[in-house]
Amino acid sequence: MHDPSLHLFVDDHHIRNAYGLKRVFFPLEQDHQPILTDTDGRYIGWGCAMLDGGKSRMWYHSVARVDHRAMAAAGVYGKGSEIGFFPDRFQGAIPATQLAMIGYAESDDGLKWIRPNLGLIEWQGSKDNNLLFDGSGPAKQFDGFVTGLDSVSVVRDESADPSKRYKMINHWESIHCWDDLVPGLNRPQELHDRFWSHRAKYLTTSADGIHWDPNITWIKKAEGGDYCGVLRDERNGQWLFSDRPTVGLGVGYFRLAGLSASKDLYLWPEHLEQVMFAGEFEDFGHRYEHHGWTPFNYGDQDLAVLELSIGGQPILGILCSHRDGERWHILSYDTPLLQVGPKGAKDDTIVAVTRNAPFVVGDKLRFYYNGRSGSGDKPLERFGGIFAAHLRLDGFAGMTVDPLALQRHKKPAALQTQMLRVTQNDLHLNIAKHGQTAKVALLDDSLTAMPGYDIPDCLPIGEDNVRATVRWKQRPDLSKIQGQDLHVLIQLEAGTIYSIRI
Repeated sequence: MHDPSLHLFVDDHHIRNAYGLKRVFFPLEQDHQPILTDTDGRYIGWGCAMLDGGKSRMWYHSVARVDHRAMAAAGVYGKGSEIGFFPDRFQGAIPATQLAMIGYAESDDGLKWIRPNLGLIEWQGSKDNNLLFDGSGPAKQFDGFVTGLDSVSVVRDESADPSKRYKMINHWESIHCWDDLVPGLNRPQELHDRFWSHRAKYLTTSADGIHWDPNITWIKKAEGGDYCGVLRDERNGQWLFSDRPTVGLGVGYFRLAGLSASKDLYLWPEHLEQVMFAGEFEDFGHRYEHHGWTPFNYGDQDLAVLELSIGGQPILGILCSHRDGERWHILSYDTPLLQVGPKGAKDDTIVAVTRNAPFVVGDKLRFYYNGRSGSGDKPLERFGGIFAAHLRLDGFAGMTVDPLALQRHKKPAALQTQMLRVTQNDLHLNIAKHGQTAKVALLDDSLTAMPGYDIPDCLPIGEDNVRATVRWKQRPDLSKIQGQDLHVLIQLEAGTIYSIRI
């Protein structure tokens, strides 16, 4: 949601001065009820959503509800120097290429989803399902050294040949990368090293987002884990790749948030930039890890949802902010944007937003998130689905009137912005519950009210409006002062200011 005219008050960047106001952060509205579940025998891992041609589309990491550790221990996928598929060694065995696949769903309203019958991938003896990609192509392409995927990002590349318009990026590896954790398989080190050398991020293409090239292209090494997400940075005309960087401290590995940027989806910097470190709240990575994160454009800046996890289980989504020329920083630990549901809910174990920016739906934002319940030690009982959560448009944080301060000092609250350039004909406030007390003035660089734009000239402002238009008695709009830089002064006696658009 890139909009250079929209300025949030999630931090002090646009605030020159404030009186009688305190910043309040707001969590997402969650009902903890899944809106999308997987086909029989599988559950949803990570997902990615897109509004495409008026329809909501979802691609998700579909995980088989099987005990893959027991299958590995039984030698279903080989022992010693042998690799392959030996289903006779374990009842109900499935090939490694189908432990993780990509499922697809679509919706007209973004809340009621269907899993269309695509007829592309055979699962449990039938192609009557919504599965559209598995590891069979990569397994053939890389002689069995790449068979399984994790994470999923699907983007539209408007600069690409139409036959390759859609790009899907995943982490790929083989289950054999982890055979040293399974006793009795006796893998030669040389074979083990070959599996690890193929562990990376790969890309494939499609004309329609349904039928994908079975061959995948290596685009980036797996620097710090099996996470990955790709989003479009409209503000800077580039792509963003979120992943986990190498810790680089010599104190062992723990998960951190990293970022790469590139104009080309096939060409990325060798190393990720580590954007945040695990500080005191995280007990320096020992209490919480930064499991992953999803950055996106919003207004004239960038925001992100950072996943705080315990033992690889993301349980909180924390709001982060970034301004040009500054480092990413966490805005509030005290009020998580997203959190696991109550015990017994379908999302009481893991929550993580899908790899996409939120969607604007009327006066609200809609986030999709992956929610799971159940222990990883009991995969047959684990649940995973897609959930929806909502927030007031721009409503991540607001400057809220402190009523006790107003009672003590008998003065209205006030917010004065830094210099902002006028780029629109109208000034809009995202404001709520001010009791018709809000008034706005425009000030020049000497902090003098511009003629006709003073507090006494301001007409009543909408009571609870995400884009309340500000008018003055003799100044119907801002058309005559477009291009000028000025301060905005807002006075009010109650309520919350979330953003200004000018």
